Amino acid sequence: MSFSVALAFCSVAFVAPQANAVQGAGKKPAPPISKPVAEPIVSKALAHKYFVKAETVMRSIFKASGKPASGVKPGTAPLTRAEFLAELDRLRKVAAPHIKSVPVPVAYDASRLVSKDPRLASLIKGGYVAKISPLATMKADKFTASQFGDALGFFLARVAETTYTPSSKWTPVLQPFESY
Repeated sequence: MSFSVALAFCSVAFVAPQANAVQGAGKKPAPPISKPVAEPIVSKALAHKYFVKAETVMRSIFKASGKPASGVKPGTAPLTRAEFLAELDRLRKVAAPHIKSVPVPVAYDASRLVSKDPRLASLIKGGYVAKISPLATMKADKFTASQFGDALGFFLARVAETTYTPSSKWTPVLQPFESY
């Protein structure tokens, strides 16, 4: 299929229905498209709330004693990269005694990282932070709610993966070769 045929198909498939609606062929016109709303920047208060919640869940699952103590003090100022990394590193240390499997270190290009913080390199190498992510490569030092949630969720997924003992009954890699 040539480019012009594909372009014609796209114009028929996507433009024609709107043209019919505008011409009044018995259909209501589509409502106007609203402008995107800027996502809010995560404040220290919001980050503190979710870091405490994450640590509470981790401690309850690990049956670990202690009270959650986020290093981020509540406030209206935006959460910075250094505070975010310090908190993820602290949460990793909370999970450290419960780690059952050590994953293969993640290879990454250190020249892409915006911060020379050794905690960032350590978290990426352990797979706790994505090597290409806003936390690792974005120049801005503030994070939107979706960027914050994505990084915290990625971290918690890796904690869950490393603190779980897989069953040889359900994990093909751990089964004897003959059972494949």
